[in-house]
Amino acid sequence: MTLFFAILSLILGLYFFRNNIVISVSISVLFFLFLIYKIRNKKILIFAGIFLIGLALPLLPMENNPSNHTYSGLVVEAKENYFLFQSKLEKFYVYEKMNSREIGDYLLIVSEPKEISMVTYESQFSFKDYLLDKGIKRELSSNKISEKFHNPVRLKEYREKFLSNFEQETSFLIDAFLFCNKDYDSQVINAAQNLNLIFLLSMSGIYFHFLIMLFEKIFKLFLKDKYAELISIILFMPYLIFTFPKLGIIRVVVLYIFRYVNKHCLKKKFSSLFIISIVALFFLIIDYHFAYQEAFYIGFSLSLLALVLQPAFSNIKKKYKTFIMPLTFYVFLLPINVQNGSWHMFSLLFQTLLIPFNEIFILISLISFYINIPFNFVLTNLTKVFTFVYTNLQMLDISVSVGDFFNFLMPLYYAFFFVSIYLIESKRYMHIKFSLLPLTTLFVVSLIPIRMYILNAIYFINVGQGDAILIKNKNNIVLIDTGGNKSIDLAQKTLIPFFNKKQINHIDLLITTHNDFDHSGAAQSLMNNFKVNAYKASANDFPCSIGDLTFENLNHYKSNDENDNSLVFNLSFMGKKFLLMGDASINVEKFLIDKKLDINCDILKVGHHGSKTSSSEAFIKTSSPYEAIISVGESNLYGHPDKEVLTILNKYGVSVRRTDIEGTISFVQFTI
Repeated sequence: MTLFFAILSLILGLYFFRNNIVISVSISVLFFLFLIYKIRNKKILIFAGIFLIGLALPLLPMENNPSNHTYSGLVVEAKENYFLFQSKLEKFYVYEKMNSREIGDYLLIVSEPKEISMVTYESQFSFKDYLLDKGIKRELSSNKISEKFHNPVRLKEYREKFLSNFEQETSFLIDAFLFCNKDYDSQVINAAQNLNLIFLLSMSGIYFHFLIMLFEKIFKLFLKDKYAELISIILFMPYLIFTFPKLGIIRVVVLYIFRYVNKHCLKKKFSSLFIISIVALFFLIIDYHFAYQEAFYIGFSLSLLALVLQPAFSNIKKKYKTFIMPLTFYVFLLPINVQNGSWHMFSLLFQTLLIPFNEIFILISLISFYINIPFNFVLTNLTKVFTFVYTNLQMLDISVSVGDFFNFLMPLYYAFFFVSIYLIESKRYMHIKFSLLPLTTLFVVSLIPIRMYILNAIYFINVGQGDAILIKNKNNIVLIDTGGNKSIDLAQKTLIPFFNKKQINHIDLLITTHNDFDHSGAAQSLMNNFKVNAYKASANDFPCSIGDLTFENLNHYKSNDENDNSLVFNLSFMGKKFLLMGDASINVEKFLIDKKLDINCDILKVGHHGSKTSSSEAFIKTSSPYEAIISVGESNLYGHPDKEVLTILNKYGVSVRRTDIEGTISFVQFTI
């Protein structure tokens, strides 16, 4: 138990500055109060010291800066268009399209490192955050690479050769299941993503545990337990190499090894809790960044939960446990599964139906891979079944918008969850309603769109290089511009998921300020896939009112330039004046000043993404904002925002906020 509390102390420290500070302080105080009550000795000081180590570790400098900018090290992870490179204590990201790098290649890279710069969008997977969770903050150029050692075992080539034996859709599915590489051109993979079941299409600790258990049972039919368990572990070692560094699978193997040693060599000297704790410590010593990865915290949490549930459910009949255990795990993972803003009502049912089929496909694929004989007929037909099942399940799927404020309720949710388990274990069945009722209430409340009636808000949505401004006056919703990107559908991938998080189910009025693609490119897709009651794009459509909001276009400047025709609004809302300039240029700004129109504002949405063609000194001086919002894509090709514009804003004491730095920028006001 001491080791377990020590690891919890370390993890709390590691997460302290990554969470909302109020939540971090609250959880830390409650944890140490519990330790004081539970332990009542000097070990508390040890746990406090470990907590401080966790606080300090992320702050330690890890940078490797040789004077000649020559970095030597190993490839530790290799994907199709990039690889991760370990040089001394620092790990780098290296972009190299269609590379043939292999884990274990020893390289020399001559490059000046720079901070990782990638365009991120609201509600989409952030690859930059994914790298940060691995402890990678900088990248190296791939222009000057010398290979000093070529790993003779080319696993990537072997994998690609094996996959080439199958038709494309079957190949996609095998690659996802066995090697954790997902191609979203696959019909099945896209369907799974829409169902929020994409995690099922990847080799995970659960599947791997099933495979080892299956082969253990087979070998135990004609071997002693000791040898059957050992052979089952050894059998999967070669496959482990192909999935390296997939943390979930490595975790299962290491756990099995420790359990085997404890059972057969140490005569069960250590408890299951100690083994799980020592394995967790093993990973954290190798790299404390593992603590930030989903495979670590979910994997170990489920292992610990299984231990907690054993005594709690010991009196329940086996036939009921078959249903109660998965349901309990589902409830435990619920806050994590709804972080995308939607709760899929039949998710548990779909998982129960699909996991056995997935395991069959994985087993056949793995045997085929091991013996290097493509079971083409079987796997191709199974793929057809998968395609039919996953695509048709989409028609049965019902998703409900879940407010993102449920994230703030998560500590309370888990407090009631574990109180419920404790009451079951203590057989205090009469009292369980006092924990289950609030537990259920917390989730049900998150499904009710309360914020629609108690919040006013303006969101400058991060759509990369473009504009999208959502204005919410209680139940009246206006969207000004949609952004636009020719590579992705921003309506379906960014805007609609964001609306789900905010429990918004309709747009009363969609306005596009002008026809530039980065302002109106996602408009048609949004109207095709979401409820939009009205659409206005012409100066003749204004003024117009909706709820307490009045939109009057200030720009009547005549020009053949599309940007100069951009609609301009000065909106009074939430006790502030918001001046929204679209892409209006300096010519329009001069027109507004000369006509003595009301451009005085508190918040300025800077024109044309901070380009020097907008935001003249005279305009900034006259409009006198105290805060400026620049909606812009990170490392965009245009060099926005321009240094000249930033200098002018700084000169007049205007605070600058940017979507490429902050992400979506929010102004929220409670109306009760």
